[in-house]
Amino acid sequence: MILLGMGLLLSLLLHTIWLGKFLGKKLKLFQEISKKVAAQELDFTVPHAGIREYDEALDAMEEMREALYQALTSQWAAQQQREAEIAALAHDLKTPLTLAGGNAELLLEEELPQDYERLIRKFWRQLFGRGVCCKSSGDFVGKRRSIYENAVGGMV
Repeated sequence: MILLGMGLLLSLLLHTIWLGKFLGKKLKLFQEISKKVAAQELDFTVPHAGIREYDEALDAMEEMREALYQALTSQWAAQQQREAEIAALAHDLKTPLTLAGGNAELLLEEELPQDYERLIRKFWRQLFGRGVCCKSSGDFVGKRRSIYENAVGGMV
């Protein structure tokens, strides 16, 4: 009877050790998926563990991964759209401002009454001194201020 009890105890111990290792391997799936999501590596599919409760939790993680992937993708697309719109606005503003600055420069080469020359110099300094447009290459120069501030800053 003691021998049977010891055999049963040994069997229970070995089964517990095996079950612990088996479940530990399945739990590593959660750790791997969590690390990938934390690193924003979202281009993968969540595997199944073969245990109903684990698979339910893994399905929930798959839904979370997919939602995060969609959110980040739409955020990236919106950012790209915003950058394209800003580039188009900058281009649309750059041409007339550069033209106005060039015309002011040409007017300064003429002999003008002192009041006109003073006003044109002030206009030219306001235009180029604020970094609104360029002096020669057609690119915007200056610090990262909003275009609106630069364009209307001297007028308000």
